[in-house]
Formats: sequence, structure tokens, C-alpha cells
Amino acid sequence: MLGRYLYSPLIFVLGLNLVSGFLFLGLGLARVVPLDAESTFFVSFLMFVGMNGWPLILAALFSSTLETEGVAMAQFITGLSRILIGVPLVYLGLGFLGVMLGYAVAATGNSLVLLLLARRQIQRLGAKFSVAGHAVKETIKAGLATWIPSTLALMGQWLGILGLSGFVGSYEAGTYFIGYAITSGLLAFPMNIVSLMFPVLSGMEDGRKRAMSGAVRISSAIMYPLAFMLIAYPAFIPSLLGEAYLSASTSIMILASGFLLAPLVNGYTYYAYALGKYREVILIGLAGNLPRIILYLFLIGKFAETGTAISFSLGSLFSLLAIIPLARKTGYHLNLKEAAKSLSIPLALYLLTLFLKLPPLLGITLILASSYFIYARLRIISKKDLADLATALLSREALTTISPYLRPILKILYGE
Repeated sequence: MLGRYLYSPLIFVLGLNLVSGFLFLGLGLARVVPLDAESTFFVSFLMFVGMNGWPLILAALFSSTLETEGVAMAQFITGLSRILIGVPLVYLGLGFLGVMLGYAVAATGNSLVLLLLARRQIQRLGAKFSVAGHAVKETIKAGLATWIPSTLALMGQWLGILGLSGFVGSYEAGTYFIGYAITSGLLAFPMNIVSLMFPVLSGMEDGRKRAMSGAVRISSAIMYPLAFMLIAYPAFIPSLLGEAYLSASTSIMILASGFLLAPLVNGYTYYAYALGKYREVILIGLAGNLPRIILYLFLIGKFAETGTAISFSLGSLFSLLAIIPLARKTGYHLNLKEAAKSLSIPLALYLLTLFLKLPPLLGITLILASSYFIYARLRIISKKDLADLATALLSREALTTISPYLRPILKILYGE
């Protein structure tokens, strides 16, 4: 049974990715698609390696067996590769080519990690190779709610970069990529905490709202100080690359502000998916990404990187506006007051750094260390929250190994 529902959709979607990639490549080379050859090859390659395609099925394997550390590892490697490879290549003067190579390596790394980990998991579970048409049909029905928003999200992300490259210039595309890679790379972990809770929610009969509310609270509490660090000192990381890329700081500030809404949006999206409300999931994806794509048309040419960042960030606001009536209808509490409480702490520290005009290293330390210390003392993040998070991310052996080193830190944070 497991083999049938794993291999059938995996082979189908893999074939679909390959066909789509070759079709897009052919249309691009025939000048039907209005992209240069460089961009056409790049987008085709992303389709071949299955970006937002067949790797989602492998990720679902880990989620269904509650082995989400595999997904977390793949996401971490993807974000890290984007920063460690793409950013230096842009810095060395490769411009949009550096952007493409960074994303290509990150996408390939994500796929390879999932493949290797899935192979070990399949062997452990004893799943045998089997294919069936009805398994593909059932998977497509359940997966449309994920694939459609994922495809829209990919378009919402890439049309901005491709639009900058095509209508403004390679340098501007590279600068925006640096800002996006830094921001999304640093905030990827807290944003993905909610997705790691999804398999647990799907198997629960009661308490889904409470469990998702806790996941959103943890995600927000970890993300907000990091986001305000970027808002307060957006030029700090780009300055390490050189003065030529200081203009990426504006994009970082705008993108970090937009990402503040991600925990609330992701929380209800995964809650709706766990309940089987697939139309709502698709609606949320449309509400966020269609305005994002439309805004690109008006803002990229006029404001370049800044316009791209504004368009991308406003997409999150439109998603949240779509969620509010949906959440009210299903009785799901967005807990906006709790989110505001978590946000107010790093916001106050951010304003303090502006007032005192603190240098970056001192200001960053103040925002991060003070925020997490206050969160612990006010029990905004409890010890149980940390234990649940560690269980979702790490194996039992890893937890046993690191727990002696964590006890002194927890004693300082919680005072007990």
C-alpha cells in the first residue's frame, strides 16, 4: 500500500516535471516565451529538478511517518546553499548568472537530500515498488491544494527576479536576490516550524486549533526578533560584501517587514489543509500571489528592486486579509493580540536601538538576546514548547546527546 501511494504519484509528477521543463525550453528557444536564452535554460532546469514538484511527495513521506527532521534538513540546506553559493557569485560580478547558479544548486541539493533520506526511509519501512492509476488520481485530488499554491508561490517569487533582469538590469536582479536570499535564509527556519506541525495536526481528532496556535506562537516568537534585527540593521550583512551591494539593504528591510505576517498566514493555511478545506488553501494562495504578480507589472519598471520587494511583501498582507473571514467562519482564532504581544517586545528593542543609535553588533545582540530572554521569562515560549520543537526537528539520539549542554542555558533563561 505505501509503495503504491508513494511510487505512483512520484513517477507521474517526475514525468510531468520533465515534460514541462522540455516544453518550456522549446517554447523559450522558439521565442514564444518572452525570456532570454539564459533565463529560459534556468527556469527549465528548475523544472527538471522538480522545484515545487516531485520533491513535495518525498517531503510528504517524512511528514506522514512523523519524521519531519528530514524535511527540516532539506529546507536548511536549500536556504544555506542559496546564501553560500548565490550571494558570493553575485558579489564576484556574475550578476543574474550568479543568481541562477545559486538557485539551481539549492534546488538540486534539496532534491538530492530528500532522495537520499527517502531511500533510507523506504528501506526501513519495507515499501515495495508498485504503481496504480487510482493512486495517482487520489493523490492528485489531495495534492492540488498544495501544488497550485506552491506553483503560484514559485511564480510570485521568480517573476520578480526575472522581471528585474529583463526590464531593469542584471545588476538590479542580483542586488534584489542578495536581499531576498539573506532575508528568506535567516527567516526560513521559524517560517517552516508551522509546516513541521502539519503531520501531527492531520492525525489529531481533537485539539487541532490549540496545537496550531502553539506552533504559530513559537514560529512568531523565533521569527520576530530576527526580522527586527534585519529591519534595524539591513545594511549590516550587505556591507560585508562591499559598498556596491548596500542598495540591497532597502529590499531586506521591506522583505523582513512582509515576512512578519508569515506565521499567521502559514498557521491557518496548514490548519485548513489538515481539515481537508482544499478550496480555502487554494484561495489563500491565489489571494497572496495574484496581487503580487500584478503589482510587479506596475512597480518593477518604476522602482526596480524596491518595487519588487514591496510587491512581494504586499502579497502576504493580501493573504492575511483573505484568511480573516475564513478563520472567523471556521471558528479558528488568529490570536492577533498574542501575536501583537510577541511582536511588541522586539519592536520596542528596535526603537531603543534607533534612539540610542547603537552600532550593529551591540544593537543586534540587544534585540536578539533581550527578546528571547523576555519571551522565556514571560513564558511566551515555554519549556514544553521547546521540547515539542526539538522532538519535531531532532532524532531521539540527537536529543540525548545535546540535552546536557542545553540545561544550563535553559536554567539561565527560565530561572529554574
